[in-house]
Amino acid sequence: LGKTEARRLLGETLGYGDLRVPDSAFDRDTTFEQAVGFVERLGRTASGLGLGLGVKLTNTLIVENHRDFFPKSEREMYLSGPPLHVLAMHLVHRFRRQFGDRYPISFAAGIERANFPDAVALGLVPITVCSDLLKPGGYARARGYFQELAARMDAAGAARVGDFIIRAYGLGAAALGRLGLAPGGETRRGCDEALAAGGDLRQAAGEALYARWVSAAKLLNTEVYVERATADPRYTQARNTRLPRKIGSHLKLFDCISCDKCIPVCPNDANFTFVLPRTEIPVIKLRREAVGGAWRRREEGSLAISESHQIGNFADFCNDCGNCDVFCPEDGGPYLVKPRFFGTREGWHRSPTLDGFYVEARADGAAVLGRFAGAEYEMEVASGRVSYSGEGFRLAFEEEDPVGSVAGEASSEVDLTYFHIMNWLRKALLAPSEVNYVSALW
Repeated sequence: LGKTEARRLLGETLGYGDLRVPDSAFDRDTTFEQAVGFVERLGRTASGLGLGLGVKLTNTLIVENHRDFFPKSEREMYLSGPPLHVLAMHLVHRFRRQFGDRYPISFAAGIERANFPDAVALGLVPITVCSDLLKPGGYARARGYFQELAARMDAAGAARVGDFIIRAYGLGAAALGRLGLAPGGETRRGCDEALAAGGDLRQAAGEALYARWVSAAKLLNTEVYVERATADPRYTQARNTRLPRKIGSHLKLFDCISCDKCIPVCPNDANFTFVLPRTEIPVIKLRREAVGGAWRRREEGSLAISESHQIGNFADFCNDCGNCDVFCPEDGGPYLVKPRFFGTREGWHRSPTLDGFYVEARADGAAVLGRFAGAEYEMEVASGRVSYSGEGFRLAFEEEDPVGSVAGEASSEVDLTYFHIMNWLRKALLAPSEVNYVSALW
């Protein structure tokens, strides 16, 4: 669209005055004139090879990072959703004024339930969606698109998509008038009658004429819809400034308000739930005396699991996009704070800056690697006997009585809390009744 038009639409028309599109976004991008050249040359090449050519509109828009969600080191962020829908539709409009309906357009910009039927009415195909599926409900939101389309098609009296394109905005007669038919001819009269009476438009027009009729309607619908969308308040900043509500509490490794909003809003389905029995244990720290080698215990508060419903994150699927943080009512980000599980031992070792766990099932027990605030621990359990190690210590004890059965070496005080956490997670994720990413590996 160019600097002037894009900034006018974004700032003046839609009211996003706080969003600044840097000159570099345009300097690095393809100009419309260049794109026209691409399409014309590729179109000729495709035609000569007996192939087709289509275009996809559009990419996200680069804007300056002026908010506090992303770190200051990131100079740019990417605009999508409602404002991009209007910008992309203007590009559809400009493209069709240049090429008519010669090339199919795949559309991806701010699609949601309400405007999906309009994109269909413009003959855009395929229509793809991203931003809306990152909201609560996730992929289940897509069902509403087809419910809305079915309702709009029923209201228009259209049984097929082509008929809907012709009837959607009441421009069927105008589109028919562009086809050069004799005003009083039999074909024109049959099409007019079918249009007025809700009849079968394809049967009235015949295959070849019907295709031209649909094509003409696409172009007229584009003119109408782009004007409507540009003036629609739901695409303006006034309607899109409210962020998801936070309640003021901070996430912890275990327990949260269990709203599960982080599950469907993850685009990669990396977040999942698991059951961890409610429990409370004392925080016990052990130290081996230098003289005599006896073990001394010290209690320091307690560790409690208050909710059986817990949230986990599968690191192999998570791309750290932070979308779960946007919609989580608590602060901290589920993908950062909740237990993060790696699918392989190698993956855990390759990510030394990320706290998390690797759980490995074995025929006679299991092994767990854990990283807490950068400190690494490992436990192995077989037939009720545990090996527990970390920096400066290696212990062995009975799973049911760690303090009373402990043996081994330790150069400093050893906190058994991390053993208990890893053991809880091992039992929870590998329980016979559990189906999750970790148990599925084994």
